[in-house]
Amino acid sequence: MSYSFTLSDLEKELKMIPFAGTDYLIDRLKRDDYRGKHLSQHNRYTKDDIFIILDEIDKILNKYNLQVLQIRTTDMSKRPSNTPDELQYAELTSNIAKKMDRTTQDSLRKNHLVDMARMGFVNRFNNKGKLNNPHIRSNTKYINITELGYKFLNNIRENKIFDAARFWSLALDNLHCGFDTKLLKFMLLLDTNKIKSISEIEFMLFVTEIDKVKFNDVLEYIKSFKKLSRFQREKIVEIIKKYANPKNNDIFKGLDKTKKRDFHNWINETQQLFMLFDFGILFSVGEINKDELSLRSKQNNGIVKNPVKLLNRSNKTKDEYFINHKIDKNTIKGKGYELHHIVPLLLAKTEEEFLELDRWENLILIDAHSHSIISQNCSKNIKLDFNDYDMNFIDFSIPPHIVKCLYDKNVKYLKSLKEVLEKINEMLLNSI
Repeated sequence: MSYSFTLSDLEKELKMIPFAGTDYLIDRLKRDDYRGKHLSQHNRYTKDDIFIILDEIDKILNKYNLQVLQIRTTDMSKRPSNTPDELQYAELTSNIAKKMDRTTQDSLRKNHLVDMARMGFVNRFNNKGKLNNPHIRSNTKYINITELGYKFLNNIRENKIFDAARFWSLALDNLHCGFDTKLLKFMLLLDTNKIKSISEIEFMLFVTEIDKVKFNDVLEYIKSFKKLSRFQREKIVEIIKKYANPKNNDIFKGLDKTKKRDFHNWINETQQLFMLFDFGILFSVGEINKDELSLRSKQNNGIVKNPVKLLNRSNKTKDEYFINHKIDKNTIKGKGYELHHIVPLLLAKTEEEFLELDRWENLILIDAHSHSIISQNCSKNIKLDFNDYDMNFIDFSIPPHIVKCLYDKNVKYLKSLKEVLEKINEMLLNSI
């Protein structure tokens, strides 16, 4: 049944409930990007689905002695039949569908393979055989499995669950462009504030914007939300659901999709994320409270033994960077610079290795654009190379992908610490 429920109606009803996050939620729902960063494709999948796809790709490559597999490039609706060169891809999809019971040639190439490339599990190549950037929309004609993809695949095959889960967490952080690393630090903050787990609703409403909202503000919203009665929390959700209902709320009729607000799509992505997180080494769903996200404990194949120690070390590390490099944090605030771990934290196998990587000598103050390029390359640019005082971030592909950063423009550090950064980077690369 249709109705009209405006933003003013939403604001009026939400403000009747005493809650610290009211204004934040109202402002958020005013924005077209209210759902936060888009982190994964719309279709649901699990780590088992990804394993099946990788396993079947590997079998097809081996069966036909292929280095790369040619895939379909046109929707089935536009060209129902496969070309001779696409028959192996059709066979692949058929094999996957028998095990997953829902995959099509279109959904595999347009959804699963897109996310798997962003995870770093598969390579996608254009019609000339050139490797595509996984984070940029592009035409793909060929695929194969990456080194990371084989590590995940083979550890699952050998029933090495912890190692497989470790590579899964690394892949998710690649897919989400570093969001998981930020989420880990935020979950550590929650834990030290005696909040052991969060619900899907709390994650959806507040945590999905930790990349743009201060951690302490999000913490206060969650603390305030949890102090409400169950009826009050359910009422807030009911009000938002009533407003963000493009099917029945007449105020969205005739509007472009970007102007609509859709509660169902919003919560759907959170549910997908919870499902993806649950196999990794960082987070668990249901370990503390049913259906709620928490840090995965050491006893449950996680790497976190002491959340307070990890959080305190992380905060101390940041301060040490600015102190040792003699940089005043206030002078760079708002100028688009970010602290970046050169060797990613998620390469750690244990809490001890995590602490070893989370050191000031493994940090660099880098401009947001260069940081984004590194993230788009799945954070593979982990080797430092200096050209005088300019800094290059290099990966281990052939030929290598290089992000060139000019001293004092793209990166800021103390010149006299150049050799320290170089030495520690070499040491960490030899130890992981």
